[in-house]
Amino acid sequence: MKKLIAALLALCLLFSAALAEELLWEDYKEEVAGEGKTEKVKIPDVITFKFWLPKTMKSTDAKKVKADVVPAAAYKAKKGDSTLTITVLEVNSLEEYVSGLETAGAEFFTNLKINGVDCVSCENAERNEEILIMPVEDKKVLVFTFAPLDSDDEDWDEAKDYIIASIRAV
Repeated sequence: MKKLIAALLALCLLFSAALAEELLWEDYKEEVAGEGKTEKVKIPDVITFKFWLPKTMKSTDAKKVKADVVPAAAYKAKKGDSTLTITVLEVNSLEEYVSGLETAGAEFFTNLKINGVDCVSCENAERNEEILIMPVEDKKVLVFTFAPLDSDDEDWDEAKDYIIASIRAV
């Protein structure tokens, strides 16, 4: 029965990926010109990618982040409570990982195509975070975790959208 449910979830993900919203950095970069900078993250033997980061955020020591897995990179608001962590996870499959997130309370799953890469986003209200999952290898994913869902930073929701649209491999 579990295999049937996993197969149905995989089919749903594949079908909805074809209908996914497509985000291209080219469509957004002029809107934020001068309001941030490009960050480049190199994860040895996995991927090098870059993304836009607003001037209101700064890099922080990822080793000091309290998490089950130490992030590859971490950022926080210079003022306020907004954070972004980027973690590399080894997974059996994207579908299985997404199913696990759903079991752990995540909801509002959305398929996105970001600069040509099929991704999945969701929210976990209990953990007060938005999650973007981007496959990078057969069994590895980048997990971008944006917290909190509702920040005291009035521009946080818009900044998250621009960060997500700007993620691209180099």
